[in-house]
Amino acid sequence: MVTRSPLERETLGSIPSSAAVRLSFVKLSLAHCLRPFDKVFGWQKSRRTTMPYFVYILRISSNNLYTGQTDNLEKRIKEHKNKSSKSARYMRYFPSFKLVYYEKYPTRQEVMRRESQLKRWSRVKSIH
Repeated sequence: MVTRSPLERETLGSIPSSAAVRLSFVKLSLAHCLRPFDKVFGWQKSRRTTMPYFVYILRISSNNLYTGQTDNLEKRIKEHKNKSSKSARYMRYFPSFKLVYYEKYPTRQEVMRRESQLKRWSRVKSIH
């Protein structure tokens, strides 16, 4: 005998036990196919409504420039300074650096576009 919840008893009523098991299996297999309402209609709330993104330039001890982007500039500078695993591998080879420039943008797409633009510039143009 299959034990059913009150909801199942009400829904399945007098359906024979084997058919009820098959029906509940079908319900379970379809459940993972359904998507939340907001994803179906594209009504997702933005998680990033107030936090800006930054593109930054560091001058490292060998007098080279390093350009990067982040959503938390202070945290990213600390990661570079502590040579953490999240720090850029390139930065780990140099003992010191100095933040020489940064810009703030409202979206990741804009900051990535600007970072790409800065990386294409020559060193002379980057410094001035």
